[in-house]
Amino acid sequence: MLLLSLPFLSYGQDENGKLSIAPENKTIAEILDEIEQKTDYRFYYAEQWLDTTAVSKRYNSVSVAEILEDIFKDTDINFFIS
Repeated sequence: MLLLSLPFLSYGQDENGKLSIAPENKTIAEILDEIEQKTDYRFYYAEQWLDTTAVSKRYNSVSVAEILEDIFKDTDINFFIS
C-alpha cells in the first residue's frame, strides 16, 4: 500500500491541479521523488514494494492520481490520496 498526503497546490501544478512531467528511464521511486519536488504531495512506502523497471513516458497536464494509476497499473500496489 502506498500512502500519499496532499496539503495544497504548488508551483509544479497548474491552476487546475494538473501536473506535467516527462520521466525518462526513471524508476517508480524516482518518479515519486519528482512528483514530491514539484508538488506538496508526500509518499510513504517501503522501497522493496516498488519495481525497479525504468519508466519513460510523458504526462502532460494530468492529475497526480492519473500518473499513479498509470505507473502502478501492472503492479499489486494500491494507493489512496487523503
